[in-house]
Amino acid sequence: MDQVTARLATSDDLTDLADLWYENRVLQQQSDSRLALTFGAKIKWIEEASRWLMNPRCAIWAALRQGNRQGYLILWLQDMPPGVVPARVGYVSDMAVDLHSPSGGAGQILLSTARDWLTQQGIENMMIAVPHRQPVQQAFWRGQGARTWMDLMWLKL
Repeated sequence: MDQVTARLATSDDLTDLADLWYENRVLQQQSDSRLALTFGAKIKWIEEASRWLMNPRCAIWAALRQGNRQGYLILWLQDMPPGVVPARVGYVSDMAVDLHSPSGGAGQILLSTARDWLTQQGIENMMIAVPHRQPVQQAFWRGQGARTWMDLMWLKL
């Protein structure tokens, strides 16, 4: 079996990562009609992710197997409200893996890499944005020891 590795993403990765992002969003859209992809969504994602790569509060990792991108994880350094501890946490705003990969492991490698990086920053806690109607993603994070903390509510105006 070929080993999956993870490294910080570069602008050269963004087109392939956008494909993974798009496929993940199409699946989410099928289970939750509140998410609707716009025309040119991948291009817009690449443009925004290019800015994230230069933001010191953001880290994007790409998982690779034999040079092929297998997934990504986007992590932000998130300040908590004043007067509470921890003062800062890691916030995983998005993670996607290639659903067509012959064997898994990308998600675990990405999470391990993000954990190591946060530990080096002195951060001991992580929050994760996980779609409510995606049981596979929910199971992955629960399997890592994540527990529900707050509910994010949606109100149509």
